[in-house]
Formats: sequence, C-alpha cells, structure tokens
Amino acid sequence: MITAAMNQAARETYDAGGDLPAKGSRVWVTGFTREEYDAGTRLLELAGFLPTAFATGADAVLVPDPPTAAIIEDSERLGRKVLVLGMFRDAAKPPRRRAALEITEHSVRILDVTIERRSADSAGLLSAERFAHLCLDATFLTAAR
Repeated sequence: MITAAMNQAARETYDAGGDLPAKGSRVWVTGFTREEYDAGTRLLELAGFLPTAFATGADAVLVPDPPTAAIIEDSERLGRKVLVLGMFRDAAKPPRRRAALEITEHSVRILDVTIERRSADSAGLLSAERFAHLCLDATFLTAAR
C-alpha cells in the first residue's frame, strides 16, 4: 500500500515536469530491451538529442513509462530530467507541410499568397486566356514567392 502511494506521488511529480531538455543534450537511455533501446536512440536522434548508454555526463534519462520512484528520486538528486518515449514522439515529427498550390471554392493560394475568387464578370478581372502559358512548376513558385 505504501509502495503504491509512493509510486503515485512519483508519477504526479514526473507528469508535472513534462518539458524537454535543450536540443543537443545528452540523454542516458536505460531500462529498455535491445529493440526498444535501438528505437529509442533513433527517436532521440531525430528529435535532436544525443543518446548515450552511460550515465556520466547525461543531462536527462530516458526510461520506460512509467518511471519508478527510485529513478525519479535518483534523477532529481543528480539534476537530471526524467523522460519517456512519448515525450519525443511529438518532438521528432517533421513540421506539417502544406501544398504549394491550394485551390478551393472561395480562393486560390500560391505559397503564402491567398487570392479571393471573383465571378467571371467582375470589373477589372483579366481573361483566363491571358494566363494559359503559365506553368505552375517549382521554378514559377519560387519566382512567385
């Protein structure tokens, strides 16, 4: 019963400090199977961290979820952040990419320039035939930018 209460208290402390260390920090990876270790180190590298198998010089420790009370206590005493793989999955995702050209019912967007659509009989609207020669390839989009 006391152990369960200690683990719950440790878990609450661990949940409260969910921020990641600075990019380039050394992260000690421990407590995983060989396959989990390899996957964890790849994930850390993708997120911009330096995984290590040694505790010496590490800024943080990556452990299986949930971390034990002993790991949290030791890491707190040594000034290391306690991390789990779930924290790095979001950090390792590449930023969402938008298509260079987006045509909707109400507008046309080329890169970050959005032009509202108008009806064909609107004043000042040039004929579509005048633009038939345009090729929306990478060179054009770069020039448009």
